[in-house]
Amino acid sequence: MKFWQKTYLFTLALVLLCQGGGIFALARYTYGGMTNAEENACRAQFVYLSRLLEAALEGVDPAEGGEEKAWQILDVFGKHYHKSGIRVAVYAEGKTVYSSFPSDVLYQRDTFLQTYLGGVRYFLAEGPLGEMPYRIVLGKDISSLDDTFRSLTRTFLLVSALVSLLLAVSLYWLLKRLNTPLGALQETAEAIAGGELSLRAKETGGDEFAKLAKSFNDMVEKLREEAEAKQMLVDNMAHELRTPLTGIKGYGDFLLRAAASEEEKLEAARCIVAEAERLEKISRTLLDTAYLRAEGITLQAVEADSLLGETAERFGERGVEIALETSPCPVMGDPLLLSLLFDNLTDNAVKSGAARVTLSCGAGEVSVTDDGRGMTAEQLAHITRPFYRTDKSRSRGEGGTGLGLALCKQIALCHGAELSFTSETGKGTRVKVIFERRR
Repeated sequence: MKFWQKTYLFTLALVLLCQGGGIFALARYTYGGMTNAEENACRAQFVYLSRLLEAALEGVDPAEGGEEKAWQILDVFGKHYHKSGIRVAVYAEGKTVYSSFPSDVLYQRDTFLQTYLGGVRYFLAEGPLGEMPYRIVLGKDISSLDDTFRSLTRTFLLVSALVSLLLAVSLYWLLKRLNTPLGALQETAEAIAGGELSLRAKETGGDEFAKLAKSFNDMVEKLREEAEAKQMLVDNMAHELRTPLTGIKGYGDFLLRAAASEEEKLEAARCIVAEAERLEKISRTLLDTAYLRAEGITLQAVEADSLLGETAERFGERGVEIALETSPCPVMGDPLLLSLLFDNLTDNAVKSGAARVTLSCGAGEVSVTDDGRGMTAEQLAHITRPFYRTDKSRSRGEGGTGLGLALCKQIALCHGAELSFTSETGKGTRVKVIFERRR
């Protein structure tokens, strides 16, 4: 069962339950009000008829043979009010003088109650007739209240059934319509899972479904970019590995088949070793990058200015002026990885054709600035992508793999730092490593 169908059934059941409870409570409240009104009317009629009978029976004493006369007066009185649904019973000294009830009436002093007599429900009111030796019981037929209550209940139930039907149809239509974007999103997701990465969900409206579709599209776009990047990485890796392998195979065949001099054999062997070292460098860099992604690092307090000074010393004899401008720069990181990061950035700066490379740090930032050939905006957008080179022929000739900045980016991410590149063609490049501020 679909989610919207579950929602429909649960919501409908809840509404019907609340509606039924509300109707029942309303019916009971209405019936209670009607009953109270009848009881108040009965009380008022009891007082009125008691006074009326008291006046009619004044001077009639059952002890002096007035029972017949009293009965005649009460009979006229009882028959008259019987037409109005009122029954009367009069007692004298515990004996019934007159009764228009269909059966014996329950005798309780000075009380109001409801009871069934002869299958009919009555309000009963009992009390004395002033100072006379008579007690009167007045009963009012309230069986019509039950009929009214049943009729009212039937009406409420009929209206409730019609409203429930209308609600069920409307709720079904509404939930199914609201579920349409989710259904479309599901179909799109299934198509994308089947390999159609070009599809996107419709972003219509400004509600939560539109926001969900936008988030879904952003996710798919990132997945597509990652898939393309991985495929490009595989393609580039195959290309990068093919070059040294081709060289090794070629020089190996040369050694096996050619009648070469000792000097030529030594040169071929040196080329084979150089290409093997290149393969080793590529595999080592890839393994380092994979390890950083999987394992992470342990951070400790490191003085970045000291590490930068060591980097300046290592590159001081490369034929490029290395300028060092540092101030205390404590950061959290791994000293070996940070040294590798600074060395790679400095090595790229030196290879850019720069005459001067400036290493500086302070306030949680380390920067490497050169005055070399610089890069275009398009080159900057791809500079940290594995195997990307701004000058492929130059980098391959100098032993570059195109993985240095990709590794630098991974090292920076592991330290919670950000790599920032600014460059202008013909004027040089500046790379900043921005660490999180220590608190």
